[in-house]
Amino acid sequence: MFRTVLLSVSLAPICLSPPAQPALDTLGLNGQPRDLIPPEPPAESTAQAASSASDEPVTQAAPATVSVPRLLQYQGYLTDGGGVPLPGPVALTFRLYADAFAATPVWTETQSGVALIDGVASVILGALTPLNPGLFSGVPLYLGVSVNGAAELAPRTPLVSVPYAIRAGFAERLDTLTTGETLRLGQPSSGSPGRLEVYDRDGQVASRVTYNADDAGFIAIQNPDGDHDALTLNTVGGSDGGGGSLQINNDDGGRVVYISENTLDGGVVRTYNRFGTQMAAIGSDANHNGYLSIANSGNIERVAAYIDPFGFGRIYINGSSIADVAEVLPLTSREGVEPGVVVVMDPESPGSLRLSQRPYDRLVAGVIAGAGDSAPALVLGQRSDGSTDLPLSLAGVVEVWADAEANGAITPGDLLTTSGRPGHAMRATDPERTLGTVLGKAMESLESGQALIRMLVTLQ
Repeated sequence: MFRTVLLSVSLAPICLSPPAQPALDTLGLNGQPRDLIPPEPPAESTAQAASSASDEPVTQAAPATVSVPRLLQYQGYLTDGGGVPLPGPVALTFRLYADAFAATPVWTETQSGVALIDGVASVILGALTPLNPGLFSGVPLYLGVSVNGAAELAPRTPLVSVPYAIRAGFAERLDTLTTGETLRLGQPSSGSPGRLEVYDRDGQVASRVTYNADDAGFIAIQNPDGDHDALTLNTVGGSDGGGGSLQINNDDGGRVVYISENTLDGGVVRTYNRFGTQMAAIGSDANHNGYLSIANSGNIERVAAYIDPFGFGRIYINGSSIADVAEVLPLTSREGVEPGVVVVMDPESPGSLRLSQRPYDRLVAGVIAGAGDSAPALVLGQRSDGSTDLPLSLAGVVEVWADAEANGAITPGDLLTTSGRPGHAMRATDPERTLGTVLGKAMESLESGQALIRMLVTLQ
């Protein structure tokens, strides 16, 4: 007779049938792969993963990988009809079938000259004919064995799993998980966090899925050198549980782009310079309208565009709404030229400006912008040397140096023209000389002396 025992399940023999031919007692058939799950990262690495969600990247050597052997160990006990162990050597033919009565095997291997020790044969299946991993896709398989070319022993032996091989089969279906199935990293019941790491060819962590300091999800992709995160997907806190965020870092690990939920439950995109200073932001405001902000290197907002409460678009530049515009023009001389002074065209240097010197000058060009609190909202052009200071006001409201001593007190609505005091404006009262010399209309009064007053630019 022969007996079949699967060591992966039990050491107790199971009597199947008493054949008249030599029998094979199967003592071992074990195809369970081992060491496929890498060890849990050390505690300090897990702690680093939590802190890395903010600033610190995690870098550690990749665990050793293990190739799954495509071999099965098989042991059989061969006796004659009287139960006496047979001497060797023998030829053993092994076949795998898709069911217990299939006529055609899906795999066959014959091993000749198999030695017997007290009737026990030990062989490695797959040593001659490779075992395709696709054979073990979860469908039933049955092993048939014949000795020295004789008829196959009956019945065929079903291949079964050891307990943990059943769980390993779950890993083979990660790309086809069905509803209700979950892949878990860590131990939810014990509060032990999970971590998934992907390594590059150099053994460095290329990306990881873990958790952040708020116990929320965190995904990081590291740069090619593996010394910091190049891109992270994270969560941001909020009264309703928080939203998502995306951060892109430069080659030094500094944040350069940050996309997230803002405090108003809207989206916001921020960009930063190499030193970590926010340069621009685009998002939504308290009225749920779009908003754009551009700052200088000192993080001072210089350009802003938004929708006002009436639904109209507004643009602010240098802290002022675009209502006054200035242009940078060449200066014959900078002597005495400052914001608020009146300048005229220089006939000896076409295209250039100089300080005004005489009253009712038909060469009047306007006022240098930027005096007092009336910084120009929009400045056009630059000089050949790259300078952009002392621009000429072209439109809007500007502060001008006025002289009430030259032609009397100035009241709102008075036309202003050049005066005999260099760089100053005075009230225009001579009709014959006024045309072509007016630089604007006074918006404030000046009873006496000289002072800065607001003027509406209206060249005439």
